[in-house]
Amino acid sequence: MHTESELLHAAHQFLLEMNREARVFTKDEFRQAVNSDEMFERHWLTGFSQFLAKVDDGGQQRFVVGSAFGGCLSKEEFERRIHGMEKEGGGYSFATHLAVINYEFFMPVVHEVKLKKELDSLFYKDALLERVRALGLAEVQCHFPRDEKEGEIDYLERLCRWLGDKFGGYSMSNVDGRFRMCTLKTKAEAFEGLARRGEQYLADEETVVVRFIFKCGQSAAPYSSDFDGRCDLPSAQDDRAIKRDAYLVQYFFWKLFVESIVKSVNGEAETWLVESGIRNCLHIWSRTDSATLFQTQDAGGPWYGRLLRTIGIG
Repeated sequence: MHTESELLHAAHQFLLEMNREARVFTKDEFRQAVNSDEMFERHWLTGFSQFLAKVDDGGQQRFVVGSAFGGCLSKEEFERRIHGMEKEGGGYSFATHLAVINYEFFMPVVHEVKLKKELDSLFYKDALLERVRALGLAEVQCHFPRDEKEGEIDYLERLCRWLGDKFGGYSMSNVDGRFRMCTLKTKAEAFEGLARRGEQYLADEETVVVRFIFKCGQSAAPYSSDFDGRCDLPSAQDDRAIKRDAYLVQYFFWKLFVESIVKSVNGEAETWLVESGIRNCLHIWSRTDSATLFQTQDAGGPWYGRLLRTIGIG
């Protein structure tokens, strides 16, 4: 009795030979080469057939080895891909999250390395706890209350679970941009300023964009067979939980991420943070002679005034 590995080896050898000789073959010929009906049928739909291309000649269904087989030169790679395809073939669950907060930081690309280092430290529990303790437990508990009779260790464990669920990662991309360095001028005025005084009117700069996306509340709509992406989404059923999550995401994002990022890029003329989703606004840090000035444009969300008071801005 042959093992599955030996039977997959026979399948691999058959496909190698068919590919090398550019031959057309039938499903039954492939089955005979494997020499196990049970194993062949088990792997046919989710594995073997993915490597084949059908030949349409009007008669019996026939195949050639397809382009997907191209990288399978070793038996080990072939087995790995067969089993990988079957795992992938199990399908996906689907949910639509009805309330999200999206943050995008824009800053010069020269800060990319230290920015990654700063953000990556927050993937670790000990680093998060250090930041939380630096904020002061008395302050943190005003926003993330401790349960009655809950000890400090249990409280911090619960807080870390919440933070770990909300803050799972970020994405980073580089984009090219061009910016005006002073007030609007005519082309002649800009050329004159550059020629006579060395005043740069336009500047080309590569910008790094850091994006964070947070789900708020248990607001996932389960998959429905009649949902095709165009249907109206159901209204959120946990509005109170969404508001509470949004408030906490805004507070902890500001305290754990924003303040660290702004410090790491200190000295830049401007740093922008675009917030969208539950509320839509633009936060700008502008360098002044004495300090970094913070301002927010279009900050008219239901939690914004409370958030300003919470983090001590304005």
